[in-house]
Parts: sequence; C-alpha cells; structure tokens
Amino acid sequence: MSARVDPKTDRRWKIPSTRHAMVAFFVLAYAGVFLLGLTRLGLTRQGNELPPKDPLRQVAFLPTAPPSGLKHVGTSRHGGDEEDALTHQAHFARHAATRPTPTGPGQDAMTITTTAYRVGWVDPNLAGRLSGAVYDSVRLKPAARPLTVRRHAGVLEVFPPGRPKGAQHDVQLVMLTWIERPGVYIQIRGYDLTERQLLQTATSLREQ
Repeated sequence: MSARVDPKTDRRWKIPSTRHAMVAFFVLAYAGVFLLGLTRLGLTRQGNELPPKDPLRQVAFLPTAPPSGLKHVGTSRHGGDEEDALTHQAHFARHAATRPTPTGPGQDAMTITTTAYRVGWVDPNLAGRLSGAVYDSVRLKPAARPLTVRRHAGVLEVFPPGRPKGAQHDVQLVMLTWIERPGVYIQIRGYDLTERQLLQTATSLREQ
C-alpha cells in the first residue's frame, strides 16, 4: 500500500524549489549578459586603440671625403619619435673662393639625406624612380638608370636629362638613391656635380 502525500506538505517543498530555480536562472542570465558586455567592450577598445609604436632611432651618414670645394655648413632633422620615418640631412655649400655657380652663394650645393623608416610602412620606391612613376606629375622627367652603390642596388637620376653643351644658366641636379639596409635609405643630391663625385662621396660615408 503506497503512502499518502499531504498536498500542503508537498506544496511547501515544491514552491521553494521552483522559486530557487527561477532565481538561479535569472542570476545566471544576468551574469552571462554582464560578461558578454565586458567582452564586447574589451574587443571594442582593442579595436580602436592602435598598438604602441617602438621609437625609431635617428640615423646619420656623413662623408669623410666630400667633393673638392664643398664644406659642411649644417644639419637638419625631421620627424618625431612615434612617426614612421626620421630624416637627417647634412648640407654642403661651395667655398667663397670657388667659381660662381647658378646655385648662388650660401645655397646648398650638395645634401645628404639619411632616412630611417619602419619596414613595411615607407617605400623608397627605387623601381618607381627607374620607371618614372615617381614623377608622373612632373612635365619633364629626369633620366634614371640603375647602378651599384656601396654594394647595394641604387638609382642615379639627372634632372634635367640634358642641356646644351656650354650652357651655364641651367642648373643640373644629380641624385643618387639606394637602400643602405632594411629600414635605412640614403639619397645624395648635388647641383652641378658629376656622377663620379657623388659615387666617391657615397663610398666615403660613415655612420655617426
């Protein structure tokens, strides 16, 4: 014979059990929503905040044998610690005793620019210089050809590409550009200097 169950006693046990289950359900539900909100907030913050950049180190190359008649007249620096490129420029001018040139007294006859850049962020675009794509917006593009500089692939550019023999009123700009190592490239820019003078200057460069 089965025992009889008192409905009142049974109700007293069932009601608290149901109530506890509902409370537990809502607690878990709210906890899940809270944790989900924190996770989304964290992802949003990570998505909006860029990773910190390691500071770049300023790099400078100076010649031990600049072209005859030129003297070092100063340096300039551009860029900040958190930027993607830092440049160091060494400026050279002609001595007062040298022959007058179209560049004028006190103007730079040669500039050596050393650029430290984040690999993958800045592209020296040596191929673009050879193809002329770098100068698409320029009416008269310089003549460019590849050559080896300090055992690295480089580009020599002459602007304008030609001038009448004996002409003295036009300034001829010669530029030598190459990647010294990953993250560093150098450009030597000279007015009325020869290719040989630029290559000799490049050979004499020493990192400071």
